[in-house]
Order: sequence, then C-alpha cells, then structure tokens
Amino acid sequence: MNELTDRQKTVQVNKEPFGAVENLKLFQKFYDFMTYFEPIIERFPNFEKSAWCAEAKKQLIRMMRIIIVTNKSRQKVAGWHEFDTELTVLKMYIRRFREKKYLSTKTYEHSVKLLDEIGKITGGLIKIAQNAR
Repeated sequence: MNELTDRQKTVQVNKEPFGAVENLKLFQKFYDFMTYFEPIIERFPNFEKSAWCAEAKKQLIRMMRIIIVTNKSRQKVAGWHEFDTELTVLKMYIRRFREKKYLSTKTYEHSVKLLDEIGKITGGLIKIAQNAR
C-alpha cells in the first residue's frame, strides 16, 4: 500500500522548491536557439569576431542566466520582464547582422521565428507570474 507509482516517484525526484529549470519550456527553447545560433556566429568574418560576435555570445549567456535565476526566484515578474527586454536587444543584434550581410535571409527568418516563439512563451510566463501575486 505504501509503494509509490512510477509517476509519483518521477514527480518526487524532479520536484524542486521553485521548479527545475530543465522542465521549463522557455529554458529548452532558448537552449535550442543557442545551439542553433552559436555556430552561425562562429562563421562571422574574423574582423567582427572581437566585437559583434563576442557581444552576441555574451548576450546569449546573459539571457540563459536570467532564465535560471528567475526560475529559482520568488520575484518572477521582474525577471521575466528583464528577459523580455534582453530578448528585444538580441533581436536588434540579429537584425543588424542581417543588415551587415552576415546572415542569409533564410537564417534571419528562421532566427526571428524562433525568437518570436520564445517571446510568446515569455509573455505567457509574465501573465502567470502576475496572476500568482
């Protein structure tokens, strides 16, 4: 009678006080975007790698950190708003990369599509956090 079902065991193992970031859809989508976009950045011309390339990589890391910290925080609304702001900055970088011809139209469109999806998830998390207050 005291035995737990497989589902109950899984829930107990994966349960953290503020949620496991690996279970967060935003984390996975953004991680997938990073995996997609980092090799593209690496192909930028050498003279740009020290400027735009470095800044874009820092931006990706900064955003991943915000996801992790916010997910562990009790102040989720402010964290998700910060992430949303940084997402806008990243979109500006990507737009600039396209203007400089570092990204093909196809790559640019795919990147924007992925970031729009991430933005929708972020908007949903902001609404959930606001309603939880």
